Amino acid sequence: MQIGDIVRSMQGRDAGHIYLIVGITTERVLVADGVTRTVKQPKLKNPKHLTPFGAAPQETLERLTAGHHLSNDEIRQLIGTYVQQEGGDPDAKR
Repeated sequence: MQIGDIVRSMQGRDAGHIYLIVGITTERVLVADGVTRTVKQPKLKNPKHLTPFGAAPQETLERLTAGHHLSNDEIRQLIGTYVQQEGGDPDAKR
């Protein structure tokens, strides 16, 4: 897993929620959805409790790896667009 990956939580009270990885520590990843978990208050998750769902577009990955932060609106839009492309409900547990 790397910064910019879109993941689904498989464990915890947020199981089923879709997040964007916005940071990585030594043992955990920082995830945000732009709604309940914002850029300023991302959730620390164990990578074992996440499953890959997809990757952000290349330009978004470049911004994140360059150290720029996305806004909460951009994260919400990114997750919503990706879920719609995958044929899912964009409002499901987001």
